[in-house]
Amino acid sequence: MGCCNVALVFSTTSVDDGICMEFAFWNDRAAELAHGVWNFVSFFVLILAIFIFCYWRILVVIRRQASVMSSYGSSAPSTSQIQSNQICLNEP
Repeated sequence: MGCCNVALVFSTTSVDDGICMEFAFWNDRAAELAHGVWNFVSFFVLILAIFIFCYWRILVVIRRQASVMSSYGSSAPSTSQIQSNQICLNEP
């Protein structure tokens, strides 16, 4: 963000009563509004859309992997489940 705003900062900054005020003095209200909209879209909406898209893709891969893994399973209990049940039944 720093190098992209150099020209904009120079044209909208002024020192008023010893206080440096950046992005405070715009020549045109439309330019100020356009800059605000651009900042909101590029630094909030776009980033949020990227996160949503990536999270959605991760969930798709996880669900696909879960369905593949469930297709390998059978209705019969596994060997470890049988052994665990036998151990529980043999305890006094």
